[in-house]
Amino acid sequence: MSKLLSLLLLSLLLCTCGHAPKEVRVGKALILPQPLELRTGEGHFTFEEGLSISVEAADHEEMLQDFLADFQKASGWQPIVVVGGSSAFQLQTDATIAPEGYQLSVSPEEIVISAASEAGFFYGLQSLHQLFPPAFVAADPNTNVDWAIPTVNIKDEPAFGWRGYMLDVSRHFFTVEQVKEVLDLIASQKFNRFHWHLT
Repeated sequence: MSKLLSLLLLSLLLCTCGHAPKEVRVGKALILPQPLELRTGEGHFTFEEGLSISVEAADHEEMLQDFLADFQKASGWQPIVVVGGSSAFQLQTDATIAPEGYQLSVSPEEIVISAASEAGFFYGLQSLHQLFPPAFVAADPNTNVDWAIPTVNIKDEPAFGWRGYMLDVSRHFFTVEQVKEVLDLIASQKFNRFHWHLT
């Protein structure tokens, strides 16, 4: 009887010592600047390891590099980019969209970013980045988390062609790294002109 009890206890211990399921962290549909149209839906899209992103051409793959680097930093792994074909995450050219506009469609099954230009794809990726929870931009990778974004449909294009930001380094000194940080920040907010006041 004691052997049987020992075996049962051992089996129970082995069952409880398996890998704990990953925590799913879902962001919110808070986009800055506010898009022209934003509709939320039910559920969320989860980024699971092994996800592939399909693009139409190699230059689209280059546009994804910043997003992939940020994703690697947050999760410890990167989605795979494939040229051609289809997958759960796609970049698609749509010539009917305004030059700096984009459409971002997220369902529990797929993500599609459509744009007519490189700028449109860039701004679509900035909005996608904002859909992640704040912990996504933490310094250390979190391998026990599945990152997820809410189900949304976004249609956006700029209200103004010239969207500028001025940085005055003649009166307030900035290091090279600080200037780069400012450029990254204004790009994430979809500014398209940088006025650098040097003298």
